Amino acid sequence: MDIRARVITLYPVSPRSAGSSGVDQSALLFGITPRDGQSEFAPSPWRPVITGVRSWDPADYGAPQAGSAYRVTGVTTAAARMTGGFEVVLLDIAVTGALDGIIQAERDAYDPAVEIKLGPSPLAAAVLGDSASLEYAADRQQILLLPGGPDALFAHGDPDDLPVSRAGTLRKLLIKDTDIGYRPGQMAVRVPADINGPDRQAVYVWATNTVAEGLDQYGELGRLRALGLALSNCQTIAASMAARIIRAAALTELDTPAPASDEPAETLRDRAEQRIRRVARLRHELNRDAETHAIGAAVLGGRPMVSYHRAVVAESELPTLLAATQHLLEQLGASLAVEQQLRSVQEARETAEQQLSVARSTQGLLNQSEALKSASVIFASVAAVLGLAGLFAQTAAIPGAQDGTYFGSLPGSVIFVLAVALFAVVVGIAVRVASRVSVPARWRPAVRAARWTLIAVTSLGILAAAFGALVPAGVVVAGVGAVALILLVAAEFEFDRG
Repeated sequence: MDIRARVITLYPVSPRSAGSSGVDQSALLFGITPRDGQSEFAPSPWRPVITGVRSWDPADYGAPQAGSAYRVTGVTTAAARMTGGFEVVLLDIAVTGALDGIIQAERDAYDPAVEIKLGPSPLAAAVLGDSASLEYAADRQQILLLPGGPDALFAHGDPDDLPVSRAGTLRKLLIKDTDIGYRPGQMAVRVPADINGPDRQAVYVWATNTVAEGLDQYGELGRLRALGLALSNCQTIAASMAARIIRAAALTELDTPAPASDEPAETLRDRAEQRIRRVARLRHELNRDAETHAIGAAVLGGRPMVSYHRAVVAESELPTLLAATQHLLEQLGASLAVEQQLRSVQEARETAEQQLSVARSTQGLLNQSEALKSASVIFASVAAVLGLAGLFAQTAAIPGAQDGTYFGSLPGSVIFVLAVALFAVVVGIAVRVASRVSVPARWRPAVRAARWTLIAVTSLGILAAAFGALVPAGVVVAGVGAVALILLVAAEFEFDRG
């Protein structure tokens, strides 16, 4: 007995620069009246837009077994475009033949090793132009629509409780194999709830294949459900393609050579910022183009279609692809965290080096200032002591009478000059010590006043030494005042530190 069937095969298209989506023609393809804003026609940025609907002469359909194992009575093609720029070629053929012929028609349309042609052109070129090609690396999806009614194979009774013979036939249709029989208990087939609720219809999902029987028994609603099946499979294909592309990009990021340990912090910062932006973009694309479809958030058509879509996703490679891609993105996040730590360490190292450089420069300036102050004190002390020694030497040479000096003899004068030299050394040491004494702030005005007072007293001592009767007293006052003044001036060098 011949079976009339409809085989809808969805082929992922290799990424390319595609034009705008255009006006949706899904109602034309499935023979339904558009329901603006309702059911499968509700507005959604994730809804596949079906365009370029075209009917072909059945004789133009080129497949190995077409015309021998089965008869092709209708050929329609279209293109579905989705968010992210992904495209799917839709091939819809109406076939008639025995059960084995229907299986062969499925296999011809699905097998990547078979090149389907429409006239002289390959399928993708005939539908989208010469620049298009099919993405053979990605999984295709296929929907087999069988008529219901009295001759239905699976729609009588509970779809989840088929006789053994019918369950084996179902698995042949899903696997597309005519030569092998299958044990139903060893080959689980999903029977999604809700969409299998109405009687007279049955929907089964296994791997990338769907067998739906009896939708024609519900007229417009059945055709609307057929559209929903196609949209769900288009979304699954697009999500799988997006996950593969993002996974490849994540692997490329992970394989990026690590930065050198001595790279400047600014270079590390720029590199980390660029990688963070790229990884954030990958996360966004994964959520928008893959995860949204995987959880069924973009499915239109209500609960029956959500239930069906979850079964399609669960049978596809999408969950595994998502898990692998999410794991890679987590590894990327950990890698970025390590890079940020390296950058922080490098920044701290460079900051420390800069601070050490500033500290060395400051210490050098302080050392130079200290040396300058010490030299100034020493030079001033030496000059003052030498002057004082000269004054005392001159005093020793002043004659007290025609026959001697104030010291009465030459040995006395020599001893006095040596004593003055020793006194100069003691004064120099005292000046050095005084230059390191820190005078409290509250005493500094008194020190400054004492300095001016000593200048006045020393000046008076020098004037008094000019008169003969006051020479000894003037010399003593001038000498003691000069030494005290030197010590006070040396102490004032420490005022700026307090």
